[in-house]
Order: sequence, then structure tokens, then C-alpha cells
Amino acid sequence: MRIPVIQSFQDEKTGEFTLDNYLYFFTEPMQIRNILYTLFVVLMTVVIAIVVAYPLALYLRFAKSKVARTIGTLYLLPRFVPAMCAVYAMITIIRDSGLVNRIGTLFGLNIKLGLMYHANGISTINIYQGLVTRRLIEVLKKEGIGVSAWTVNEPSELEWFLQSGVTNITTRNLQKALALR
Repeated sequence: MRIPVIQSFQDEKTGEFTLDNYLYFFTEPMQIRNILYTLFVVLMTVVIAIVVAYPLALYLRFAKSKVARTIGTLYLLPRFVPAMCAVYAMITIIRDSGLVNRIGTLFGLNIKLGLMYHANGISTINIYQGLVTRRLIEVLKKEGIGVSAWTVNEPSELEWFLQSGVTNITTRNLQKALALR
């Protein structure tokens, strides 16, 4: 970003400092129309947000209707699309017949990275220690999902987590954790 800013203050031919670019930008009729159009779009966006979006947000927040719930659910959908695209892209690259293996076969290698992803999607869950319960650990283990608890520093809590069977513990009290293990 620094280079374009510096260039905006330089003469195109000589490279010397000048304000001519800004003088042109703020005095040329076409540029003034561009600035005014941009300000118009900004103003209309703000007006539409105030007139439409805020009342809609209030309706969605306080209404208990089926329509409000449906719109609220649809609103969340775009949040998951990028993550799903990334997951499927990684699977396409690392599966047994994926890009990595295909490139490897060009060099006579049989690279199978399929073990890097799990059919269930998640192999370990990282949870704040205050949210972990024995029941949660049992349910996740039954599903083949490990539990990583963080940040566990108190000796009594360390002992509880070590006995409960979590997969991993993040702690600042490593010596105590090793001693209890």
C-alpha cells in the first residue's frame, strides 16, 4: 500500500513530488462526478440499512414467528459455505485418488494421504476446560473423537482431567502435570 500512496504524490514522468494528481482528481469534472456518485451510493446504502435492515433485524430478534426463524436460519447458511468449500477442496487434494497422489504417480510414487482426513470430519475437539464434563468425554470417545482441554493449571483440575481420560491437556503447570501422569 505504501508504494501507491508514494506514487500518488509523484510526477508520472519525472518522479518528483507533486500535488498535480490530486489537483486533477478534485477539479476534473469526470472525477468530481465519480466522487459524487460514490457519495450517493454510500448515502443510499446507509438509508437502506436504516429503513430496511434495522427494522428487519429488530423483527428477527424479537419476533417468535416461523418466518423469523426461517429467515434467521437462512441468514446463518452463508457462514458455513466457505468452510465447507475449504474442507472439500482439501479432501480433493489429499484423498487417495487426489491431486497429491496423481502428481506423485508422475514421478513413480504412490502417495496416499487419505489418513489425514476422517470420514466423520472431526477427530479431536479442543474445549475450554470449564466446559468439559465426564459425560461429554464419554460421548465423544464413543464417537471416536478425542477431547483436548485448555487451559488447565490448578493441580486438582489437572488431576481430574488426567483421570477423566482427555486426549490432551494444555497447561502452564507442566511439571505438576508430568508428576501426576
